[in-house]
Amino acid sequence: MLAEAKIVIDLCGPEGNHRTLMTYAHTLAKRHNLDENAIMDEMLDGGFIHMTSVFKKHFSEWATLTTD
Repeated sequence: MLAEAKIVIDLCGPEGNHRTLMTYAHTLAKRHNLDENAIMDEMLDGGFIHMTSVFKKHFSEWATLTTD
């Protein structure tokens, strides 16, 4: 089986907003059979910086957040 390419999300670009991160989190959680509701609740329990930290914690295997 081929390895899945990592998703790269540029936080300084048009994808650098809470809605896009939540959409990616929803998709990745479903794809990898993770507890989507728990992750979404954790992501929404703080500001944008907190949201990115939670996103990295759960999805860094499949996605990279950049600020380039």
